[in-house]
Amino acid sequence: MPPPAVASVLRRSRFLNWAYRRLEARRNRTAYLRHHERLFDPGYSGWQYFRMALVHFARGCREHGAQPVAVLFPDLSQVNETPYPLQPFHDRIHDALAKAGIPCLDLLDDFRGTDPYRLQAVPGVDGHPNEIAHRIIAESLLQFLAANETIDPAYIPRARSGSEKKFWDALAARLNDPAAVPSAPAAPPPLDESLDD
Repeated sequence: MPPPAVASVLRRSRFLNWAYRRLEARRNRTAYLRHHERLFDPGYSGWQYFRMALVHFARGCREHGAQPVAVLFPDLSQVNETPYPLQPFHDRIHDALAKAGIPCLDLLDDFRGTDPYRLQAVPGVDGHPNEIAHRIIAESLLQFLAANETIDPAYIPRARSGSEKKFWDALAARLNDPAAVPSAPAAPPPLDESLDD
């Protein structure tokens, strides 16, 4: 929030209001990136503890017959920027996970080309993934686990590709000729048994 005197001036000028918001956005972005640089600085004790914790966690999982898997979420508000501004930090996380022997699913490519506002819990306010983004995440994770043989193939839906094709064919038919596709049955299906029994 600008100081009261500045806010008073900004309310009277659209241009000054626009310029102030642009400058604030740039200042906030710079502070955001500096914060990440600090978090992932090799000399920062928090980053060193995190890397050691990954190694201990992976060792403990293997001792108990479990395979840990990491899922790396991108910043949904910046996924379509080229270059992706947080890529150096993703690279450091990948390196730390590889040294700990933990496979990683980085979701950056899964979200590239999408509309970030359609994927955020509260667009522009809370950038956490919403239900649409979680659906993308779940499908990517299932494919990742299956490809890395982390889960039994029995967990993969057998009719998945067929049911998706059927859905898209029905949707295309409805979009191309809405009158030809019945929206509901003309009469309810008959009951085989009496409800009185």
